[in-house]
Amino acid sequence: MTCGEKIANLRKANGMTQEDLGRVLNITYQAVSKWERGESLPDFNTMSQIAKLFKVPLSYFEEDGEIEQSKEQQEQAQNQAEPQPAVNSININYIGTCVSCGKLLKEGEEYTTNPKVVCKSCATKFIEKKKKEKEELERKQAYQRERARREQLGSGFDFKLGISLGLAAVCYIFFGFMSFSDFGDLYAFLMLFCPLAVFGIVHSIADFFNDLRDFDDGTEGYTRNLSLIVGGAFAVINIVLYLVMYLTIGDKNGFYLVMLFAGAIISFTFISQYMWGSVVRDIFTAGGISFKLPGFIFSLTVDSILWMIVTKIFLGIVAALVFIVTTVVVAIVAMVGSVITFIPCIITKTVKDRNA
Repeated sequence: MTCGEKIANLRKANGMTQEDLGRVLNITYQAVSKWERGESLPDFNTMSQIAKLFKVPLSYFEEDGEIEQSKEQQEQAQNQAEPQPAVNSININYIGTCVSCGKLLKEGEEYTTNPKVVCKSCATKFIEKKKKEKEELERKQAYQRERARREQLGSGFDFKLGISLGLAAVCYIFFGFMSFSDFGDLYAFLMLFCPLAVFGIVHSIADFFNDLRDFDDGTEGYTRNLSLIVGGAFAVINIVLYLVMYLTIGDKNGFYLVMLFAGAIISFTFISQYMWGSVVRDIFTAGGISFKLPGFIFSLTVDSILWMIVTKIFLGIVAALVFIVTTVVVAIVAMVGSVITFIPCIITKTVKDRNA
């Protein structure tokens, strides 16, 4: 007996038409007809559903699976001239299989049958999931709107921006005053990078503590316009200070003129990119390389203890120097490199602000 004939016998023994079986399996009656005529075979999942529906083992549909079929069902399939419900026939109250969990559903267990059959349990889980996603999205959007409102010029600076600007201003005043000393060129050089570094460090520390209590809202720093305004303010400060130094100190080599143009460009490109969050910010915060101090195995003598203490202090100083040097070098690279990355980053930021 072929697989199709076995399916036909089981269907007839339980008083089902080809259309009834197709509706339960979420297929057309033409597909059932092809199975029974031997023109095609159901796939493994469908075959498993058929076996579960008619309460027969899956091995029954194999060529040597005749023994697995009960005698009652064989006699009903062979002797009944007209299809009649068996004593233990299945009530035809199945409406289909849930497309999500694969469960055979009876009438009343479905949530919907159009366009696909879905059970109430799966529909409830799906609705709850979408509800939570909607609430989370609304919460993030409200957070973003409030954050954007606070960050717009004229609606008040946030605490982080105010502190970083204040400390940067202190640096400008200090190094500007010290530039008139005997080491004027050195302090003038430091006046270019130190205020920018202080601004970035304060922001990085504030962001670290902010991340401990805030969720990731998907935003990238401040708005573009506010960032450009603050960056422009830094550039103007540099121009004014270096111009005053050039006219007052009278550097014949043009050092202060070079620092004037370099300071204006670097401060504008670095501050604006750092505020809206770009590759410059990632580079700036990538410094601070350090290493773990090694352990020591020593004998318990005075010389060994002294040697270990001195060595630990020496390696600690080396580790601190490595940390400081890498931090400074990477920070300077980020500041100078901001000139190169400014154009592509501002294009990217503009597109993101428009799509937000």
